[in-house]
Amino acid sequence: MTKYEFQWFEKEDRRRRYRASVGRDGKLRIGKCLRAALPPSIRLGFDVKRKVLAMADGRGAGIDVPKYGVLSAQALSARITSTGLRLPVSFLLERDEATGLFLGRVLPRRRRMDGSGRREYDTEQLLVLYQHVVDQAVAGMARTTPREER
Repeated sequence: MTKYEFQWFEKEDRRRRYRASVGRDGKLRIGKCLRAALPPSIRLGFDVKRKVLAMADGRGAGIDVPKYGVLSAQALSARITSTGLRLPVSFLLERDEATGLFLGRVLPRRRRMDGSGRREYDTEQLLVLYQHVVDQAVAGMARTTPREER
């Protein structure tokens, strides 16, 4: 007799995801579910290399989380555009249990193609987002592949 060990999954509610976005106007918009999970004051950080947004507990000295979720983040928007990404940019955040930080990766933008009505990923944004992966692959090849074959 076969003994099964199933892992059951619940239906995901996309409305319950932790989301944030930075618009062309330099405003950070924090989703309702994320606002409910955040402490009263936060600190914002952005990793330029990996394009990851971080939100940490401000311990009373950080930025107060706005009631309606919109706050001015000109320095953050400037840092994001310096990486080559174009605004608006949306982030999907998850809580890192080890550090207690909310870490957000960029959601790749989809755009409607002319005529066909299909939606495809913005290839320019994908190239910018995954540049660090390409750099690591090239560096790995540089160690093992002779210069003439690269």
